[in-house]
Amino acid sequence: MIICENKLGVSEFLSSQHRIICTYNGKINNDLALEHLEKILEFYRTGSPVVDVAIVDLRAVYGSYMKLMGYFTNTFYPAISKTSLKAQAVIVKDDVIVNHLARKLIYITELFSLKSRIFFNEEDAEVWLSEFFKK
Repeated sequence: MIICENKLGVSEFLSSQHRIICTYNGKINNDLALEHLEKILEFYRTGSPVVDVAIVDLRAVYGSYMKLMGYFTNTFYPAISKTSLKAQAVIVKDDVIVNHLARKLIYITELFSLKSRIFFNEEDAEVWLSEFFKK
């Protein structure tokens, strides 16, 4: 089920796997990013089905999303922390700017006790998620 889709990306809920897959591409546009994130929050707030995992794929994104960090800290992750979400895997390309910003994002998620890790490919992310849920 598609949760939201715009020029920046698409987020889909896979009910059989209890996960949300977010795939972003192109140059970061803060307005489109906020629109997308708000729709994801709305999905959670409206009594969404159980979501255990979020996989956020930023490999096709370029530019800075530094201006969104305040939103992540003050709005997005405080709300997400009250849901069933247990783990988040962020997949990035080996780009200095995106990698640096993803690390800041991981730091923010840890403030809200959400287990998050950065990966350079889906396979490594899936291995970590599999091991995480075996514990």
